[in-house]
Amino acid sequence: MEKHTLEKLEYGKIIKKLGEKAATELGAEKARNLEPETEINIVSREIKESGQGLELLILNGPIPFGGIKDIRRPLKNAAKGQVLDLEEIVKVVQTLYGLKQIKKYFADYADEGWAFPGLEVYEGEIGEFSALEKRINGIVDKYGEIRDDASPRLNSIRREKKVLAQRIREKMDSYLHNAKLEKVIQDPVITIRGDRFVLPVRADKKGSLPGIIHDRSSSGQTVFVEPQAVVEMNNKLGSLEREEETEIYRILKEITAEIAGKASEISCGLEAAAHLDFVMSKAHLAQEYNCSEPELNSKGPIKLKSARHPLLPGEEVVPIDVSLGESFNTLVITGPNTGGKTVTLKTVGLLCLMAQSGLLIPVDKGSEIGVFSGVFADIGDEQSIEQSLSTFSSHLTQIVRLLKNAQRGDLVLLDEVGAGTDPEEGAALAMALLQHLHGKGILTIATTHYTELKAFAYTHDGIENAAVEFNVETLSPTYRLMIGVPGRSNALAIAARLGLSEEIITQAKTFIGEQRSNVEGMISRIEKEEYAILERKEALQIEKEKLEKELAQIKRERTELAEKQDKMVRDFSQKAHEIIEEIKQEGSKLLKEIRKYSGPAGDRMANEFNLALKAQEERILELTRVEDRTQKDRKPLEVKPGQKVKIASLNQEGVVLSEKENQVNVQAGVMKVWVDKKDLLPVTEEEVDVPRASQRYKKSKAQTIRQTLDLRGMRWEEGREEADKYLDDAYLAGLKRLEIIHGKGTGALRQGIHELLEGHHHVAGYRLGGEGEGGDGVTIVELKK
Repeated sequence: MEKHTLEKLEYGKIIKKLGEKAATELGAEKARNLEPETEINIVSREIKESGQGLELLILNGPIPFGGIKDIRRPLKNAAKGQVLDLEEIVKVVQTLYGLKQIKKYFADYADEGWAFPGLEVYEGEIGEFSALEKRINGIVDKYGEIRDDASPRLNSIRREKKVLAQRIREKMDSYLHNAKLEKVIQDPVITIRGDRFVLPVRADKKGSLPGIIHDRSSSGQTVFVEPQAVVEMNNKLGSLEREEETEIYRILKEITAEIAGKASEISCGLEAAAHLDFVMSKAHLAQEYNCSEPELNSKGPIKLKSARHPLLPGEEVVPIDVSLGESFNTLVITGPNTGGKTVTLKTVGLLCLMAQSGLLIPVDKGSEIGVFSGVFADIGDEQSIEQSLSTFSSHLTQIVRLLKNAQRGDLVLLDEVGAGTDPEEGAALAMALLQHLHGKGILTIATTHYTELKAFAYTHDGIENAAVEFNVETLSPTYRLMIGVPGRSNALAIAARLGLSEEIITQAKTFIGEQRSNVEGMISRIEKEEYAILERKEALQIEKEKLEKELAQIKRERTELAEKQDKMVRDFSQKAHEIIEEIKQEGSKLLKEIRKYSGPAGDRMANEFNLALKAQEERILELTRVEDRTQKDRKPLEVKPGQKVKIASLNQEGVVLSEKENQVNVQAGVMKVWVDKKDLLPVTEEEVDVPRASQRYKKSKAQTIRQTLDLRGMRWEEGREEADKYLDDAYLAGLKRLEIIHGKGTGALRQGIHELLEGHHHVAGYRLGGEGEGGDGVTIVELKK
């Protein structure tokens, strides 16, 4: 994009604000270097990143970038073998901590189930540096100093230094408290000169304290003496300090080598963090300006809904609707000064540049904007009175330049086209320019005062008039843009409102001429009709939105009511099942008591009681089954024995026992129920490998199930329940042949077992035992494959 266009549309101010939103210097640097792109694929990717950044900001708050430093140079130096100083290493460990916090942020929001693939790719480029961070923190304390325990040698040196320094201080203190030296020492303090402990001694008494003079005061009245008795200790202390420096350098060199080994990975993570900061700075800007993501196209059409100029104060900006590039390619905006024509021009141009820079723009959802290979603007902001030739020449120079460079599909913005010269010639030149640009297929928006351009737009296909609304009653612009209506100068109306005499107004109208007056009258009528249409349109839109809200509310209430009904039935179903189970348990106890005293008659009563109870259980189950509203459209679920499923109508999980055509027998808790395959839903954790789960189940059953079931001594009701469960387990375990021992006795238990086997869904056949198999006291059962 041309620098002149960027300046005229105040693009630099947006970039400055964007840089201020960045949390790191690296992110701010990216913001300052941002320029509009011309490839739609690049623009689309970047604007989607911005949209995801805004969504993430709203949902999860800002990404933490604390600690991230610009360590690009230290990383390069480390890779070259240069030893980093302590300050640089501290910046490295702070950055590693910052990178870790970014990864933690993304891990936390991932737990919420959100997904932002456009941003996660950058988080994925940040490596794991916990070991290196821990290593550096092991040698650097929270104040950015080398720790005493950074190495055993350093620890030893510092301990020795501390002891020696204490001995020196004690010796120096003895001089300070020596009464004989009271008049010799200038001030009772210990100070340091040239890394050596000294005492301030009066210059005229310097011979009274043997030692080495290291310095004098500016007045010459004080000399700083190192007492002879501590010279050797100071020498030793200096030697230890040099050893300390050597050891620290060795430690820094060692750490630098470790940093160098990770320099490439750290650089990659640093670049990813910088880009994330850059994206989030765009998100913060979008949040401040209440921006949204526009639809992009490469053919040029512009359709902006409630577009706002981002640099105007929020309370002053008036949203405008602008369209261009569909039924017309050239828009001519007319109207009075300070009416908002230039603001409209700048709004369209700046929003195009922002969108092509990957920024969200201050428009309502549903807006569309083209990606242009070039945007050209000739906007004159000067309000001072200059020579006509000078103003005209300035504008014409810019127009000549843009005519050389603008191509089909570009966007051209012309402010007061043809101004600054004779009105007749200026209007003619403006019409010629617009016709030329229109003929080349260049999208153009031009502002003008010339009445001739209004008629020009009416008589040329693909060229449309527009006006900025002006309230004659209040003598102020409303800044609303009305496409399809030419603007009026309103000079005479304004003059009349300000009190100019009717006689002068009438005389002025005679000078305008009848044709001009008729045109103004026609424009006035069109304006009124357009206002009426707009008001009606707005009223209809308000009514439409109201009806849509009411409809949405009705749908929500219906959904909530249906959910409440379903929940009530499910709760009732659950309660019914619980009651049945309680009745079965109580009935079982009662039947045991009956059998104790009733003999065969009691067994018959127990059998009849069980059959009646089961019939009632199935009846309640059918009554409490919830209608699944999606079952009709759902495909039958393919199942296998042992597979875990969910019965949608009962809202209960169970295990598949067997299937017959489209019916499946499911063990749901203590109940076995036949249901339609469409009523079954897969259970996620079992979906991954149902066959393996079934095999594991079979294997575990096969390890515990025997081929023989002994029911001797049991009553019919107990034996039937035990046999029914045994058949299910044996089938799931993969057994083929079973032996059920019921004994000979009265034959009641045997008869009951045979009744169970007769219609059992797992049983292929059965017979009494033969010779050597137990005879009539055993039933041999063959299970289905």
